[in-house]
Amino acid sequence: MLSSIIEKLNVVQDGISSSFRGLTVGQPIPRQRPEYTAGCELLTRYQNSWQDLTNAAEYNANLAREIDQTITTLHNSVLKKKQVWSSLHSEMMCLDDVVTSTESVVNMIGKLRMDISEMEEDLIRLENLIETEEFYRKQENERTKLNWFREQKLENLDKYRATLSARHSEKMKKKEEEESFVKQVKTEVLEKRFAKDMANYKSFGVLPETTQLRPQSSLDDIELDQDGDELTKYLEDS
Repeated sequence: MLSSIIEKLNVVQDGISSSFRGLTVGQPIPRQRPEYTAGCELLTRYQNSWQDLTNAAEYNANLAREIDQTITTLHNSVLKKKQVWSSLHSEMMCLDDVVTSTESVVNMIGKLRMDISEMEEDLIRLENLIETEEFYRKQENERTKLNWFREQKLENLDKYRATLSARHSEKMKKKEEEESFVKQVKTEVLEKRFAKDMANYKSFGVLPETTQLRPQSSLDDIELDQDGDELTKYLEDS
């Protein structure tokens, strides 16, 4: 583009020089009819050349602005990349610290896993202790229930024994009363017979033949009616 502008300037310069060369200093200028068309052509030529120069200058100015924008964009891009590389360089410088921190975190995680494993074992032992305690508690409750049941059975047995003892005492009392009544009747019969025998002896001087009396039974010969099945049934119902 600059070479074309230079060529146009050279053409304009050559045209002006050739125009002035045609003029001879000191020679009389013949009077001729002026040619106005030649001046118009020259003016038109100069105007066209000037217009071309103006257009070329505007084109160069626009091109310069575009180049400036491109350079500015490249400059900004380079600055951004420089900042990125600077940040990357700083981060790379801190990479050792990051590696050290990562190793520390990994060690902490390993220790945490060990602590968690120990905690799980402690929880398992605690669950076993809780289950054992619950078992002993249930066993103690069952033992308490069994003792209460045994006490109830013993109490019922004592009541039943007391009932049997009362019945036995009542039967013994009744039997003693019957024996006492029998003895009293026998005594009265013997007394009457003795009085009759004495009266007969006084009257006739002879004693009548005595009949063999049945020996009196003792308390050891008395058998009580004790039903074992009734006692067993009473204990089962209680």
